[in-house]
Amino acid sequence: VELVGGVIDTLEKFHRQAVGMTDEDHYINTGCLVINLANWRRDNVLQQMVDYVIAQKGNVPHLDKQVVNAVLKEKLTVLPPKWNVLTPMFLFSSKKITSFYELKHYYSDTELVEAIQQPRIIHYTPGIVGRPWMKNCQHPRTTDYLQARQKSGFPLVQAEDDRTKNARRLEQIYQTFGEWGYFTTLRVINLLKPERTYSS
Repeated sequence: VELVGGVIDTLEKFHRQAVGMTDEDHYINTGCLVINLANWRRDNVLQQMVDYVIAQKGNVPHLDKQVVNAVLKEKLTVLPPKWNVLTPMFLFSSKKITSFYELKHYYSDTELVEAIQQPRIIHYTPGIVGRPWMKNCQHPRTTDYLQARQKSGFPLVQAEDDRTKNARRLEQIYQTFGEWGYFTTLRVINLLKPERTYSS
C-alpha cells in the first residue's frame, strides 16, 4: 500500500461526486484501513486533512470517511472485501450493489462470497439489520459477535436500537419484501429528496 488501503464503500453517487470523485475513483470505507505511516508522515497527510476541513468550513457530513476520500482520492489502494466485510455484502449481490449505488467498479460475486465465508474483519455497519450489540439485531453474523464478546470477559449489555425510525422502517420493508422492496423504496425516497449539496 503506497499510502492508504481500504475496502470499497457502498454509498450513493452524490456523496462520491461531492468530494470530487469520478466514476473511475474508488470511495473507500474508513472503518478499517491499512496506512503506510512512513508515507503518511512524508506527505504530511494530517495537515492536508486539516486544510480540507477548514476549506469546507467544518461541513463534513461523512466525517473521517469524507475527509480521507476527498484528500487521498488518487492515492487509495483497494483491498479485498474480506478485510472489512460490510453489512450490505452479506445481504446483496454484487450486481444489486453496483446497480443501486451506480458503481463502475466493485467486487465480483466470487469475491463477496469468499469475504462472507472467510471474513478477516466483519464491520457491523448500521442500516438494514442493526448491530449485534443492540436488541433485535438481524445481522447474519450476530452469533459470531456474541461468542467473541462472551470470551472477552466484558459483560454483554444489549443497547436499545439507536437507528432512526426511517432506518427501522426500511428494515421492516426488507424483512417483508426482500431486496426488491428495499431498493425500490430507497429509489422512491431518493426521487423525492430535494437537490442535495454539501455547501455550508
